[in-house]
Amino acid sequence: MAALSGSAITQSDPFAGFHNLSVSSELKGLNCSSYGQIPYGISAINDAGVAFLKRFGTGVMGVVCQSYGNTEFNRKRMNLGYALALSPKLSASGILGYSSTRIMNGYGVASNFWMNVGATYNVRKDWKWAAVADLPLKSLKNAEDLPATLRLGTTYSFGEHVNLSGQLSSSTSQTSSLSYSFGLEYFPIEVFAFRLGMNTHWQTWSMGVGTHLKNYSLDVSATVHPQLGITPQISFTYGRNN
Repeated sequence: MAALSGSAITQSDPFAGFHNLSVSSELKGLNCSSYGQIPYGISAINDAGVAFLKRFGTGVMGVVCQSYGNTEFNRKRMNLGYALALSPKLSASGILGYSSTRIMNGYGVASNFWMNVGATYNVRKDWKWAAVADLPLKSLKNAEDLPATLRLGTTYSFGEHVNLSGQLSSSTSQTSSLSYSFGLEYFPIEVFAFRLGMNTHWQTWSMGVGTHLKNYSLDVSATVHPQLGITPQISFTYGRNN
């Protein structure tokens, strides 16, 4: 959920395959989702993705795909993963990812494999912790300097109306080795939510609303950067429990 600024790695959503698939290990049926956004209001840049989660055997299989950029620069990502509940409180997941970056004007193409491993622990019904590691594996062509990342996050629920999330991220990147993100989610009624978030890595604030009715949900958000401007996003999800 973009409105929570990436802080909610302990909360299940169809795009968990981008961050922590283990949070979706208890899914019983099928979830399909798509999103689109306009980075910083620049219509010439496209950012869109699709995600699928499906109960498979004793666990959950997830596939997510993303395309970002334009004719001059384009990055595509695809992740395939599996999540499994190891006990009533603990779940784990593994993801194999592929990314391809293309830059025009003679710069060429770079392709890489990487992996993601995650775990989620339910301390209580209202309190969760998660740990996630992203690790570069192998460059297929024109190696990119992809950093390894370790993230630790938690979500605490105050009754049925308020969720507070936080995340600490440590990276081998030379530009930003340590960052934080926080998110607040408020449900005035069961089917509608207000969301706020902030992220120190991107130096952004975010806000949004979401609603769900039966098998469908819709989320709308905006991420605000003080210099670059506003990134609006919309996502749509269909889910069923069989």
